[in-house]
Amino acid sequence: MESVKIKIELIPIKTEALIKECAPLLMEAYNAEPWNDQWTLDRAFERLNYGFLSPNFFGLAAIRNDRVIACLFGNFEPNDKGDFFYLRDMMVADQERRTGLGSMLLDSLKKHLETIGVKSVLMLTHNSYHTVPFYQKNGFQFLDEMRIMYIDE
Repeated sequence: MESVKIKIELIPIKTEALIKECAPLLMEAYNAEPWNDQWTLDRAFERLNYGFLSPNFFGLAAIRNDRVIACLFGNFEPNDKGDFFYLRDMMVADQERRTGLGSMLLDSLKKHLETIGVKSVLMLTHNSYHTVPFYQKNGFQFLDEMRIMYIDE
């Protein structure tokens, strides 16, 4: 029996329609372990669309068989050394995790950043057993001099 290779297409996110297709992935990813959030589809779309409409947005979607199976969202922001990319969200469909798709998406992002001279990526992630090793495997390091602080009253 011959194996069939199904092509995955990576495309820049440039339309609200594509944002709508990514919203279920956010809801699926963040409502599961380790986050255990309570996203609705409307709130997921609102969050992603907010980023899409903000200055210097860049996003990528991985599509197979006309279906979004992974995506990442962020913005270019200035700092004292030039621009950096703030990776706000990255989601991979549950059945596609641990297949290399997330790494492929990050590799594509890094190649794009290289072509436009952006050398730094900043991101936040859950301090869990699988998110941290995944990002470390893909070249991310801890920023020891920074801490996340918040107020939740």
